[in-house]
Amino acid sequence: MRSAVVYVVLILLLVWSFTAFRSAQQENFISYSQVRSYFLNEQVTAFQVEDNQTLVLQMEDGKVWYHRLADVELFYNDLGDVIDQQQADGTLKEFDIQPAYEMPLWLQITIPIVGTVVVVMVIWGVMAMRQQNAQGGQGSMSRFGKARTRTLEETGKKVTFDDVAGADEEKAE
Repeated sequence: MRSAVVYVVLILLLVWSFTAFRSAQQENFISYSQVRSYFLNEQVTAFQVEDNQTLVLQMEDGKVWYHRLADVELFYNDLGDVIDQQQADGTLKEFDIQPAYEMPLWLQITIPIVGTVVVVMVIWGVMAMRQQNAQGGQGSMSRFGKARTRTLEETGKKVTFDDVAGADEEKAE
């Protein structure tokens, strides 16, 4: 009973800390229209784009604002001229865009194909090994042609019409 209470308290503590961290993080998040307004009013002194997603704005008054971008290219297409002009004027002192790593197209195509081929070959190899190691008559297709059959001459039995199935019914009629 004691351990259950400890676990419940730990879970509640984790949930509380997660919500507290998340709400503190969202306090400084602003909308894109506010970002645009700050750039157009020349209030941004520096900005940084982290992981192709999070825009961090450093303001004239020292405040820091965050915005989660949908796409860096859209952001730069929209405000690129303003950013270039403000950098030339000296209003915007520094900016840094850290692009996320993007895998080359040839690698994006090759990895799934090679992975699929390797998986199929492994499955085929495992099935072949199991088939090769199978003992007895069941599951051993490779031994199908090696069945030990004996002809009537080898057994020494003589088969008559009475030994054939259904012969008794013929006699009864």
